[in-house]
Amino acid sequence: MGKRPAYSYVKENVQKVWKIKEFTMNSYGNCFFTFEFNNEDDRRRVLDTGSFHIASKLFIIEPWEVFHEAEINDLKTIPIWVILENFPLEM
Repeated sequence: MGKRPAYSYVKENVQKVWKIKEFTMNSYGNCFFTFEFNNEDDRRRVLDTGSFHIASKLFIIEPWEVFHEAEINDLKTIPIWVILENFPLEM
């Protein structure tokens, strides 16, 4: 959602987060990036790490599927879970 961060900025940050040097990254339009890994262990570790933020943008990490692009373009809201401690129960 919003303007996509620059390719080089995203690649540098995912390398830091994932601690993986060897992968192929492609960008598609203003919506998303795809990643191809050289081995299955790296891929599995990235999927287990889950989503994260780069430049205040949420990066949702999921295995690619056919017709996945249409689902991403339809994304308008993102549900979040909030924990409010000591909040009156009747509220």
